[in-house]
Amino acid sequence: MRQNHVLALLCFLLLGTPIVSLGQSTAAPSDQSQSQGTKLTNRDVLDLVNSGLTTEIVVAKIKSTECAFDTSPSALKELKALGIPDSVILAMVTAGNGSVKSVDSPQNLPASPPTAQVMESHAEPAPSSNPKGYRITYVKSDKKWKYGLRSEPYDKVSDYLVTKLVDNLNIKGVKTVAEIDGACCFVSVELLEVTTHPAVVKKPGIDASANLAVTNAEGKLIYSKGYRGESRTVANTWGHLINHASEDLAKNMAEDENLIHVLATGTL
Repeated sequence: MRQNHVLALLCFLLLGTPIVSLGQSTAAPSDQSQSQGTKLTNRDVLDLVNSGLTTEIVVAKIKSTECAFDTSPSALKELKALGIPDSVILAMVTAGNGSVKSVDSPQNLPASPPTAQVMESHAEPAPSSNPKGYRITYVKSDKKWKYGLRSEPYDKVSDYLVTKLVDNLNIKGVKTVAEIDGACCFVSVELLEVTTHPAVVKKPGIDASANLAVTNAEGKLIYSKGYRGESRTVANTWGHLINHASEDLAKNMAEDENLIHVLATGTL
């Protein structure tokens, strides 16, 4: 053992580098780059809500945590059915996948970018004339239209109404997007009433009314309005009459110039 210590001392004096004595071992350094947490999921949000935390706390957690949410239409319907508040669902939708944005460290940046790239990085971005786009859903309801033995769930009518509204807005040049960008826009449609219009000279009809609300990425209300549609088609089934009333309702929404402006610019 004394011989080993003498050898180590000689190496340090001659080379400036100590060596480990024979029989000694060194522990591997711990991995400091390992992630310190997991992304927030739909199940995590459900657990937080069910634990009794306030809506404000859950929304704040979503905004301050990296997320990996499933915000497909079927997932949103399931969240609503499980009693998740609309404000929490909106926060999940606007969060997308990754609420917390990472910043590149200096060692990850190019050492000497070309001059053209440097100049471009300091240039002001050109304003976009394209619509910002929107995401859309409808408020679920357990109500049904009924006439005699016939009935139609409001959710089925709402689903058809939203589909036709998207088609009409596409014609206006306003498109849906996978994730809300910037300040715009989340559209919520609430079907208020589907009623049977009394027959006049054997010409029955259906009246439909709905509210539409537009909020920005922070959940702030930008625009809201009520709309109405009707069907007065002769010799048709009640299902066709309800569809025609929904189509008329969707067309009236899409012809609202204020709504188009809000979805295209993010402001009223």
